[in-house]
Amino acid sequence: VRRIYRQLLNRAASEGFPRHASQTPGEYLHTLIQWRPEAHGELSFITEAYVLARYSQSLTAKEALESTAQAWDRLKRLLR
Repeated sequence: VRRIYRQLLNRAASEGFPRHASQTPGEYLHTLIQWRPEAHGELSFITEAYVLARYSQSLTAKEALESTAQAWDRLKRLLR
C-alpha cells in the first residue's frame, strides 16, 4: 500500500501537484482531486488505505492490499 501511494505521489508531483512536507495525506487528497477530479473515488480509496497502513497498529490485510492495487490500476487507466 505504501509503495502504491509513493507511486501516486511521484506521478502527481511530476505533473505539477507535489505534496508539501507540512500536508497530511487528508489535506493532500484535496490537491489530488484538483489534479484528477474524475478519479475522486480511486484517489480517496488509495489515500485512506495508505493512512491505515501507515498509522494503524495492525497489519494491512491481504484483501486491503489487493483492493488498493485494483484502485491504482483503475487510476492508471484514467491517467492515460
